[in-house]
Amino acid sequence: MRRELERIDIPGEHEARDRTWSVVSGAFAEREPRPPERHRLRLAVVIAVVAALLAAALSPPGRAVLDEIREAVGVEHAQPALFSLPAEGRLLVASDPGVWVVDEDGSKRLLGDYRDATWSPFGRFVGATRANELAALEPGGDVRWTLARHGVSFPRWSGTDIDTRIAYLVGRRPRVVAGDGTADEPLCSTSSRRAAAAWRPGAGFVIALLTPSGAVRVLDLDG
Repeated sequence: MRRELERIDIPGEHEARDRTWSVVSGAFAEREPRPPERHRLRLAVVIAVVAALLAAALSPPGRAVLDEIREAVGVEHAQPALFSLPAEGRLLVASDPGVWVVDEDGSKRLLGDYRDATWSPFGRFVGATRANELAALEPGGDVRWTLARHGVSFPRWSGTDIDTRIAYLVGRRPRVVAGDGTADEPLCSTSSRRAAAAWRPGAGFVIALLTPSGAVRVLDLDG
């Protein structure tokens, strides 16, 4: 009986089968594929790792590490390379690592971890200071002499071809020393503001200091 019934053609059966197949195949083509469970697990792990890295980067230690990486690869504050100076001569440049001599062709040389520096007359030497030292150096970096002074700062070198002097501060006390490192003595008995002294151009040793009250005091070292 079953076989007999299977052989009977039902009107519209083939058309209904074709319509059903068309609907099913269209739905299958438009479906959104579901990733396997293993892929979803990997995706969840990746999202968790990215979130952890982002949280670490936004923390103060994380930002510090990112800043160091940027500086190491040259991204932070990147500037064009210096190939030459715009004029003849050399420059003294102070930066966080120390004081540099920059030559006319753009090459530079680190003199050391000094905080402030001054050219000698005619640019033959460099006077430089760090926390507890005043030093005279050659532009190539060789040290000619040093003075141990606590809290030394603001060296200023002046003079002639045969007689030079360096004015500087020890704390707030102004002092002066000869260009060869001898005859170091106080400039005056009063204190000065934490500012560089200014030598008068020309012959003689006349210097101006800024007093704590804001007045300018002018001294003639030869008079």
